[in-house]
Amino acid sequence: ELSKDRLSDDASHQEKLTAKYVLLDVMQAGMRLLHPIMPFISEEIWQSVKEQFPMEDEALIIADFPVADDELIDKDIADGMKFVQESITAIRNLRKQLNLSPALGVKIYVRTAEDAQNKLFEDYAGYFARLARVEEIHSGKDTEKPKPAVSAVVRNIEIFIPLAGLIDPEIEKARLMKQLERHEKELMSVQRKLNNPKFVENAKPEIVAREREREEENKIKVELVKAQIADFD
Repeated sequence: ELSKDRLSDDASHQEKLTAKYVLLDVMQAGMRLLHPIMPFISEEIWQSVKEQFPMEDEALIIADFPVADDELIDKDIADGMKFVQESITAIRNLRKQLNLSPALGVKIYVRTAEDAQNKLFEDYAGYFARLARVEEIHSGKDTEKPKPAVSAVVRNIEIFIPLAGLIDPEIEKARLMKQLERHEKELMSVQRKLNNPKFVENAKPEIVAREREREEENKIKVELVKAQIADFD
């Protein structure tokens, strides 16, 4: 998915060649890994790749199994890309939560903790635009949270999507109030069980533990929704 930018009409010839080379190399290595489990389909795919990506072995069945080369692994780059992926996922989840049209672009405000994080948002702005429909990115350590807004936490940063112009604030607040009521009812139901000595004494330990987990989960949900509602006041 991330390679699409480098395969687009706007990309240079060299960028396209590099992207194709990497994709084909990853594909052929993947087929080597898959071959012991799915020999026939992996062989057929590998032969198709071989037509565009010449390899010495005549068949996958006699090709060497891939061996990792730790010297080629850059942990900082890998972690940076994982951070970008986590941030894109968080934004897409917020969009889904708001039921936004896939075609609708959004602005995001990001409160970062490190300068390197700002650079990642700058360097990979194209990925955010393509995969999360982000039209503008405002990032920095002192970024203020716009109000009203929905937010997500990714590692040690906060991502905000301002709601102005996206949804009707009153409708969203009403939706959140119903959500809060549902979580509070669930919390009260769990707490009634846990406050009942007979339940705690007679139920299996794993059942009691599961109910305590549900209690904590609903406490967190209640606080999160309350914080979102407060943004509308």
